[in-house]
Amino acid sequence: MTRPLPEERRRRPTLTKPNREKFLKALALGWSVTHAAGLAGRSRQRFYELRECDEAFAEAWAQAIDAGTDILEDEARRRAVDGFDEAVFQKGELVGHVRRYSDILLALLLRARRPAIYRESAGIEVKTPAVFVLDSSFNRDGGIEVPPAKPQLALPSGAERDE
Repeated sequence: MTRPLPEERRRRPTLTKPNREKFLKALALGWSVTHAAGLAGRSRQRFYELRECDEAFAEAWAQAIDAGTDILEDEARRRAVDGFDEAVFQKGELVGHVRRYSDILLALLLRARRPAIYRESAGIEVKTPAVFVLDSSFNRDGGIEVPPAKPQLALPSGAERDE
């Protein structure tokens, strides 16, 4: 009778060369890690573990991700610029197709290529003086004087400001 091995000595199912190749090919086609692992017949965690301890596999993984990203970018460009046909139905019957384009994908592609021009940026500029008061530093009953804000717009000559 054999005794079971301690937990730390039990061998996990190995990732065979065909498992690794299927996984890397799926990544290179643009699939997610989860889907690629499923196509290879193993858990995604096992591939992550292998990547941690096998430098060559980690490099192959990175190259496969780059190749897959290129495919996804090409498809995004096709949908944004060349468009795609969408079926049109009336009363459940196919009556034709209409050409659609993706403005969102086009914006994302432009933002990726020229972020300085197309990035979303929001800036806030404060032009009035700011006064910060720490309640614990002052006597609340002692009245703190806050200087009035300087006007941003000049009044026409001869006009008086209402106060």
